[in-house]
Amino acid sequence: MVRKLLTALLARPQGGPILIMKAPWGTFRAPWEAARAIEALKKTLPSDQLHLDIVVMDGEPTKNPKLFGSSPGSSDYIRSVLATIAAPTLTWTPTALDW
Repeated sequence: MVRKLLTALLARPQGGPILIMKAPWGTFRAPWEAARAIEALKKTLPSDQLHLDIVVMDGEPTKNPKLFGSSPGSSDYIRSVLATIAAPTLTWTPTALDW
């Protein structure tokens, strides 16, 4: 099933940027579902982005979303900057994935 998601790159002061994949609330019910989506996303990334941490955000940043990350530090960082992610200045790219 093809699902329409949004992606954005978010810079962080310490470490490399994080790729955020935003899905509507309820898309991911368990970490392994998010892991399958991350693997599907990696197949579409250019080679220079394969090293990036990826965080899946299930829900809107203003509504306490569930976060599934490739590392605990990246999920914690995203949780700490949800207000920045909610700002209308962050550019989201529509992405269709099949997993």
